[in-house]
Order: sequence, then C-alpha cells, then structure tokens
Amino acid sequence: MVQHDRIYVPVVDANEVVAIDLSQLPESPEELLDLLVSEAAPLSTWFDCARAYLQQGRIDGFDHIYETATSDETAVEVERYFGQKPTYERIQFFTARAAVLIAQAREEKTADAKTRLLSEARKLITQASTLDQNEQLVHLTSGLHSMARGDLQNASRDFKRASTCRNNGKANVVGYLAVAGLAYAQQQYKEALSYYRAALREFHGPACPAEVRLGIAACAFKLGDLATARAAYKRVLQLDPDCADAYLGLALLAASDANVQQGLADCLRNLLTAYQLDPGHVGVLAHLAHYCLLQGEAAKAEALARAALEGAEALPPGSAEAARAEALTLLARAYHAQGRVDEARAEYAKACALDKRSPLPRLGMAQGYCAAGQLVNAASELEEALKAAPGFYDALKILGQLLPALTRDGGGGGGGRGGDGGGRLSATVALLREATAKQPGDYVMWEMLGELLAPSDPAGALAAYKKALEAHTAAQAEVEKQRGAAAEAAAARRSAGGERAAARAAKKAAKEAAKKEKAERGDDDDMDNLFGSEDEDEEEEEDGGEAQDDTQAEEEPPIPDHVIPDRLLNNAAVLHYRSGDVSAALALLQRALQIMNRAEAAGGVPSAMHRATLNFNQARLMEAAGEYKQAEQLYKDVLAEHPTYIDCRLRLACMARARGDHPEALRHAQSALDAEGGHADALALLSQLHMERRDYEAAGKVLIQLIQDSGSKRDVYGRIGYANTYLYTAPKDRREGSAKKAESRFSKALDEYRSVLDSEPRNVWAANGCGAALAELGYLDAAQSIFSEVYASMALSDGFLTIPDVLINLANCHLARQDYQDAVHLYRTALDKLDHKHHPQVLLYLARALYDSNKLAEAQACLKKAIHLAPTDYKLRFNFALTMQEWAVRTFRKERPPGDPTKLQEFQRAELLLKEAHRHYEHLKAHRHYEHLKVLGRERSGLDEVKLNAHVSFCAAQLQKTPDLLDAAVKEDYEARLRRHEQSKIREAAEAERRAEDLRRQAADEEARAKKEAMARAAQEKLEMRKAEWRQQADLIAEMEGGGPGGEGKGKRRRGEGGGKKRKDKGRKGAREEVGDLFGDEEEEAAGGTGEGSEEPEFDEAKHGGGGGSGDEEGEGARGGASGAKRKRQRLRAAAAAAADDDGGADAAAAELEDVEDQPADGGGDEAALEDGEDGVGGGGTGTGRRARRAAAALDDDEEEDAGAGAAGAENGGGGEGEGMEGVEGEAGGDVGAGAEAGAAEAAGNPQDLHRDLFGDEDED
Repeated sequence: MVQHDRIYVPVVDANEVVAIDLSQLPESPEELLDLLVSEAAPLSTWFDCARAYLQQGRIDGFDHIYETATSDETAVEVERYFGQKPTYERIQFFTARAAVLIAQAREEKTADAKTRLLSEARKLITQASTLDQNEQLVHLTSGLHSMARGDLQNASRDFKRASTCRNNGKANVVGYLAVAGLAYAQQQYKEALSYYRAALREFHGPACPAEVRLGIAACAFKLGDLATARAAYKRVLQLDPDCADAYLGLALLAASDANVQQGLADCLRNLLTAYQLDPGHVGVLAHLAHYCLLQGEAAKAEALARAALEGAEALPPGSAEAARAEALTLLARAYHAQGRVDEARAEYAKACALDKRSPLPRLGMAQGYCAAGQLVNAASELEEALKAAPGFYDALKILGQLLPALTRDGGGGGGGRGGDGGGRLSATVALLREATAKQPGDYVMWEMLGELLAPSDPAGALAAYKKALEAHTAAQAEVEKQRGAAAEAAAARRSAGGERAAARAAKKAAKEAAKKEKAERGDDDDMDNLFGSEDEDEEEEEDGGEAQDDTQAEEEPPIPDHVIPDRLLNNAAVLHYRSGDVSAALALLQRALQIMNRAEAAGGVPSAMHRATLNFNQARLMEAAGEYKQAEQLYKDVLAEHPTYIDCRLRLACMARARGDHPEALRHAQSALDAEGGHADALALLSQLHMERRDYEAAGKVLIQLIQDSGSKRDVYGRIGYANTYLYTAPKDRREGSAKKAESRFSKALDEYRSVLDSEPRNVWAANGCGAALAELGYLDAAQSIFSEVYASMALSDGFLTIPDVLINLANCHLARQDYQDAVHLYRTALDKLDHKHHPQVLLYLARALYDSNKLAEAQACLKKAIHLAPTDYKLRFNFALTMQEWAVRTFRKERPPGDPTKLQEFQRAELLLKEAHRHYEHLKAHRHYEHLKVLGRERSGLDEVKLNAHVSFCAAQLQKTPDLLDAAVKEDYEARLRRHEQSKIREAAEAERRAEDLRRQAADEEARAKKEAMARAAQEKLEMRKAEWRQQADLIAEMEGGGPGGEGKGKRRRGEGGGKKRKDKGRKGAREEVGDLFGDEEEEAAGGTGEGSEEPEFDEAKHGGGGGSGDEEGEGARGGASGAKRKRQRLRAAAAAAADDDGGADAAAAELEDVEDQPADGGGDEAALEDGEDGVGGGGTGTGRRARRAAAALDDDEEEDAGAGAAGAENGGGGEGEGMEGVEGEAGGDVGAGAEAGAAEAAGNPQDLHRDLFGDEDED
C-alpha cells in the first residue's frame, strides 16, 4: 500500500513490512522487481511502484515493471497464489501504458509517428476491454484517445459511458469530471454545469472531491452567476482550506466587482493567499503579473510572467499550450509597458503561434503595428482578434478608430496586407451593432458607430449619435444618484457624530460631578491615577472613533461630473442640420459651446481651431434659421481670429448672393481665393456666381482652372459644373443651324456627365445632368427613368439628400408628355424643397403647367408671385399679360346656357383683364431697352418686338368689341333676372298653398283625434258609472237575500182558481231570470226553473203575457211585472248602446248585457221552471221564490218609491187569497205592478222605432 510517499511491501511469513521511499526509487527497477517477486507482493503494489516511476518521468522504469507485470506467467502465479485473477490490476497497467502513448502522440510533431503511437494505444485499450468492457478505466482511456485524434464527439460518448461505470466495482466521480471538463473546454458551460451538479448529487458529502465544486464555480462564473460561483468557492475552502484554485477564483470574482478599488484590494489579498499556498501555481502567477501591469509595475510583471512561463512548461501537454501562450502574452505586455517594442512584438508572435484563438496577442500585435504606422496590418490583426472574440471591446474600439483614417487616406500606412476597405467597414459596423445591442449603455461604442456610418449612412449615424447622447444622459443621472447617496451618508455620519458629542458632554458632566462629590468626601483617588481610569480609556476610544470618522469623511473623494463630449454634440448637430432639423441642431451646438465654456472656466484650454469650428457651425445654423445679422457677425468674428478660415468668406459670399448683391458676393469669393489661392470651394462658388449672371464664358474659365488643379479634390464638381455650361449655352432657337449647334452642346454635356459616372457611379448630380441632356436631345423615356431613380435615391436618404433640380426636370418630362397633374404636383414639391421658396423660374414652370391644364386663374397667381420676386424679369410680365389675355378671350368665347347668371360678371372681369394685358404689352413695347439690365449682363429684355406688336393690336381690337358684348350681356342678364323673379313668385305662391293645405290637413287630423279622445273618455266614464251602479245593486240584493222577512212560510198557500197561481209564478219567474242574467250563474243555480246543462228557453211574450186567469188582478199584476222586466232590459240595453256609440271601448258593457237581452224563453221551459218554483214555495223550506221576487223588485229604477206604490196597489186588488200568504203575494204583485207602470211610462215616452233602432225588433230577438 501507499502511505505518506512510501510504498509498504509486507514480508512473507512475518509481521514485518518493507518501506520503499518514492523519492529514492532504485535506479534499476530490477531490484524492485526482485523484492516484489520474493515477497509475493500483490499486483496492485506492482502498479504503485510503476506509477511512481512514471510520476518521476522515468518511462523506462515504468515499461520494465509493465512488461513483467502483464506477462501471462505473472498472471498465472498471482492467480495461483491469491486465488483470483488480477483482472483490475492488469487493466490498470494496460490503460496506464495507453495513456503514456497518448501523451507521447500529442507531443509528436510528425504525423506518421503520431498515428503509430495512437494505434498502439488503441490496441492496449482493446486488450483491456477484453478483460472487462464495463470497467471505468477502459472508457476513460478510450475518451483520451478520441481527444488526441480530435474526435470530441466520440470522446464525449466515452466519458459519458465512464460516468455510468464503476472503478473496480466502486462508484467513482472521475467519469463525471471528465465529461464536464470536456464540455467546459468546448465552452458548453451549461452542459458542464449539469454534469458537475449530477456528480454532486450522486457523491455528496466527503465522497465528493473539491474539484466538483470548483467546476461548478467556474461554470457559474462563465455564465455570469457570480453569487453561485462565490458560494461554491467558499464551500471548497470549507472542505479544503489550502485550495489555491478556490482563492484564485475568489480573486477573479473580486476583480469584477462594481466597486473597483475595493475589488482590486480583495483581488490582491486572495491572490497573495493563493501564492502562499502554492507559489508555483501558473494561474496565480499570471494573474499577479496582470495585476502588476494594472498598477504600472512592469518590472514585477515581467518577473511574474517569466515564473508563470516556467511553470507552464512543466504542465501536462494538454493544457500547457494555453498556459504558455498566456504567460508569453503577459511577458510581451510587460516589455511593451517598458518601451521594448521589438521584444514585445516577438513575444506576441510566439503567443499567436501557440494559441491562434487567443485575442490578446493579436491586440498586442495591432498596437505594435499602429506604433510603426502600419495601419492596414493593425486593422488585419484586430479583425483576427474579433473573429476569435467578437465581443472583444478593446479590439473593436481600436478598429473603430482606425477605419475612418483608413477610409480617408485610402488604406493608410506604408506596407501591409491591404484589403477591401468597404468590406472591412461593413464587417466592423456589423460588429459594432452587435456590441451596442449587448451593451446599449456604452456611449463610446455608439459614438464610434456614428462616426463610421456618417459618410455612407447619415441617417444611421444620427440614430447612433442619439443613442450615445441617451447613454450619456443615463450616466449623468447615475452620477447624481451617487452624489445623493453620498450626501445622505455624510448627513448620517454628522448626525451620529453629534449624538456622540452630546453623549460625551453628558458623561463628562457626570464625571465632574462625581469628582466633586469625592473631593467633598475626601476620598483618595491616587490608585485611579496610577494606571489611568476606565473613563480616560473610554474618552480615548471615543476621540479615536471621532477622528476616524473625520478622516473617512476627508478621504472620500468627490464624485466627478459626467461631461458629454462637445465633439459628440457638434457631430450630432451637423447631422440634424443635414436632415433639415435646424432647431434641434442649434440646441445641440449651444450645449457644446456651454460645455466648452465651463471647461475653459475650470482651467481647461480648448484648442483655438476647435472653438473656431464650433463658432462657425453656430453661425451656419443661425443663417439657416434666418438670423442673418447674427450669423454675419459670427462669421466676421471667426475671420478676425482666423483670417485663413476660408469657409467664413464663402458663407458671406452666399449670404450676399441670397440678398441679390452679386458684386458683394463676387468680392467675398475673390477674397477667399486671394487668402488661399486655388481653393476648390472658392472656385466652385465663383463659377456659380458667373453662371447666375449668365456670364458662361467666365464661369467656364473658372471651372477649367478647378479641373486642372491637380491638388484639388473637387475635380468631380468642376467637371459637373463644366458640363452644365454646355447645357446653359445651348441655343434655345430650334432653327436648322441653331438646332445642330444645340445638339452638339447637349452631346458634349452628356459625355461629361457620363465620364463622371464612370468614376463615381453613385453620383446623383451627374446622373441628374445626364437625364437633363437626354431630355434636351429628345429621349424623354430614358430621361424620365434616370430622374425617377435619382428621385428614389433622394427619398431613401431620410432628408439628407435634397436635389430640387431633379424634381423640376421630372416635372418638365411630365409636362412634355401633357401629364399636367403630375407636373403641377412635382413643381410644387420642388418649391417646398428649395432653399428660397417660390423661386421665380419654378413658378414660371408651374404657371405654364397650369396654363396648359386650363387653370388660368392659378397660373395668374403664380406669375404674380414670380413678378414680386423678380421684378426685372420681363418674360414673367409678358407671360402674365398673355395669361390675362387668354382668360379674357376664352371668357368672351365661352358657350353658355341661356340666362347664365355669371356671364355679366365674368365679362366685366374679362374686360378689366384685357385692359390690364393691353397696358402690360404697351409698357413692354415702349421699354424694351433698360440701362440697368447691363448690371445683370444683358442689353435687352429678350422680348420679340413683332410678338409684342401683334398682342397689342389683338388686345386693342378685342377691346373695341367688348362694349357690344357687355351691352348684350347686360340685357340678357336683365331679362334673366325678370324671368327668375317671376318664377320665384310662382314658386312662392305654390309653396304658400302647399303650406296652407298642410295646415288644414293637420287641423282636421287634430280635430278628429280630439273627438275620438273625448268619445273614449265619455264612454269610459259611463262604463265606470254603470259598473258602480251594478255593484250597488249587487250589494242591495245580497242584503235582501240574507235578511228578508219571508224566510220560511207560515202556512200552506192556497191555490186560486183558473190558473192564477201559475201566472203569479210566471211573473216571479221572469223577475228571477232577469236577476240571474244580471249577476251570473249563482243566481241561476239558486232558481229552480232551469236544470244544470240545459239550454235557456226562449220567452214567448204573447203566451205568458195573456195566460190563464179571467180578470184576476193578481194575473194582471203578473203580466204587468213581466212587461216591466222586459222594458227594464230595454232601458239597460239602450244605455249600453249609447255608451258603445260614445266609445268603442264599451263593448265589454254590451257583452255583459247580452244575457239580459236573450233572457225570454218559450213556454215549455218556463212552465217547468214555474212548477219547480211552485213546489218549492208550497214546501216552505227555503223561501227561494220570495228572494227572487225581492231581487226583481230591487231592479226597478225608482227603487223604494216605486216599490211602495206597487205594494199599495197589490193590497187593494189582491185580497181574498188567504191571510197567511197575503203579505208575500201582495209584495210580489206590487213589485211587478210597479215595473209594469214604469215600463208603460217608458214605452209611452219613446217611439217603437227607437226601440228597434237600438236593439232590433222583437222578432229578431
């Protein structure tokens, strides 16, 4: 076994062991083999001895023991002695030997030797797998073999298989560490972290080595989970306090702390601890060297880098290359910091050769090339560094600063590999966009992106500058937040200091009081003074604490302001101006000037040219905003300090030209040429001034000078201007000789434009001129196509490219094609985009398009504006007169319908316009020569005298005809007004009649509606009244039936002779049926005359009215009662019919009365009913007949008076029937007699026909 760097071999047949010191292994392994064989040591001890030789680099000793231990004889002897096969030990030897061969193959340079070594290793791995294919060592070694061949996929598969296998039957974490380490090397940090965590779950507790938590910490650090990484490193230190790797990890975490000073202090402390634990740790030495470089101690960094390089050379072959490359990079940086550039470049080259993926050596090489002025090579190295690390901030920053210089100087620097400048710029812009997307708060990156995009994509550059300004604003807000927090902390310290001072004062007062009390008692305090009192110690501590707080407050440096660079504000202002946003540009530039003034007040010294640039830009923006006086004064102030600032003189010339002061403009342009001869901008402006004066010869000379100036970079502009002179000087007359000359000049202009396009295919001004030449030559389709492409380019520029000429040319093409609507639209768009709106020439073009589209009034308005802007342009006046003349003539000749109301007014206006046109023609004819036209380089107005005379004559002839036309128009207008007046009167009368008819119809409708409403209300009121009467009658009958006097008969009724009894019963029956009709089925069921379910018999008045007695008064009373009941029903039906006439809503009342109307029955049914009633009366059980008679008596309209009169009549004529029934019969007879009298009176007062009209005749009933 192996313990404390010793191998202990037990002695056979003894309780002794032989200790073999690993540091003093015998030179010849034969001696050790003799010992192992003689003492019958287990084969595992053999492997420990062989591994000891291998760890000391003595491959021969390992091979000697390997050959003996793996022989078949040794295997047989071991199995015979120990009783089991040494399978695991033999696998250990085979895999160890294979690992040695794999390591030798990695260091081998030749491919054949490397292949041979790897082949031998594969054979050994296969031999080991035949012993036990599920042994972990076999799969681990197979994974190493795959890694050596570069087959990482198979290596990962083997390591994953190893993590599921066991080592000699025991679980082992090495498989998880292998697969996690491979994933980490491939930068698959999440996958590596998952395997480390799986190992931690399976091998938790002491069985889990510290490497697992180190791996978790490293993966978490790479993934940005710093809290997890810190916790893992601290856990490692709890398990292994002497782990240098854990302290190194904590140092890296501290270096990434937001508090830079505190982080660097903690980083150094952890690095020193790790160095004390392991002085030869390569990573610790490298990071200490890096820290020394940050602190400016290049010599110490060099020494540490050399030590790291020596330690890296002793590392295993797999990780030695990266460590050596890092150490060489640190050594090169130390040389670079000491100014030893050549030595640094050599070390950087070595590092690049060792690790081609490391960006730091590339950055160092680029810095060396920059120092040598080889900018192209520097850019190439930076690009390689960015390929290896796309987010490498330092490389990207340096490359962004180099590219503008490379673009400006055409590749920069002498020597180098060159390259495609456009492709390099695009690639760098793409990288910067990715970097800004990941770090949106990095204002340096945004500003750099804006600078790169400004020449080719001004809109994108402006957006980048805006992002940079937003990031600066956020940084300023963060500074203010930090200042607020610092102020709160200082206030808290002051508050705490005040509290401590108050506590000390109170304690001191208490102490003085105690001393005074002791002095009064006479106590001795010598012992207290001998060693000092506790109070004095406390005072010293408090004073020390207060002093510490004061020192801390003094040591805290003030938080500096975050200042936005005025360069950024100026560049953003320039782009805002180019986009047309002058107000935003002026605001940004004023902020830049304020920052510069504050820096100067704080002691800074800005450069004079920097201040002059800002002042010039301010003046330019003021000029664009229309503040010409202030702008002019600023230009002059800049010229006073810097007389050679040519741009100020040129802007003064442009302002004079805008005012129309051409001599002043020429003077300023000439002064610019005098200050700096051959200045391209001055020559270009001078040529423009000559062209505006139509002095094309002088303009051509200036342009030739501009083109021939070899030092000028504006030769393209000069060539375009020279081509323009061909266009302007081409004859306008299209006669045969002039046409050929014009065609020749247009062709020369076209050739010049094309030559410019050959050198600069994206030059839109040359393309516009080419289209103009083609249009003049008659190729309208080609010209319109070119103008459309140029206009599309202008539209896609987001306002940064403005060429009003292309709009005018495109509109001219539409005008030539008689597409007037599009032409007018384009002319007006061009007017909006011109520097000086309502340009006279464009207004003339617009008036022509409006004239041709028959919009003469709008054409007159355009020409009037143009005359106000250019009063000396007599072509405008001539066209204005022509437009008025044409409008007047068309008005006089216009066909109109009879009675057109606008004819007279238009004729009158036409006469005025015709007179005005005639006056203009006369004026132009009389003053065709002006002395002041010589100022503009013209002797004549350019008007044709023959044309003028013709128009004067035409207007005069038309004016002679206008009176007759006006008189006819006046007469026609008068007649038309008369006709319109008469027609209006007719229309008014018809309208009045219609309104009257409407009013009548409305009144009739209202009257009918009111009548219907009144009838409905009357019917409703009558119905309610009848209902109330019926309810009263129902209540009265109910009272009579419940409390009447004849409840039971006192004796048996006597029958009369001759059927008088039947007639009285019949009269009572009629009254009872009438009551039943009025009040429903209950009364009908109470009467005994009609059975359930039988039909009601019809009433035969003749039969029942003249029945059976011979002059009996009681019979007459019965007939009179029946007649009265019928008349009662007639009255009720008449009332219901009247209510129905008043309102259709009374149908319910008529329906209720139908039963009363249909009440009479035929004789058969009536007799049956009377017989039932007679039997009931004769029995004297219930008195139903008497109740019925009372009910019939209650229906009388006269109520109690009529009932009393009837009773008296019955008493006088009804005697002789019997005393016992006299009262009852007399009462009944009286009621019926009263009803008969009332019915007779009613019949006498109303004719028979009224009865028939209301209810129909009796036959119908």
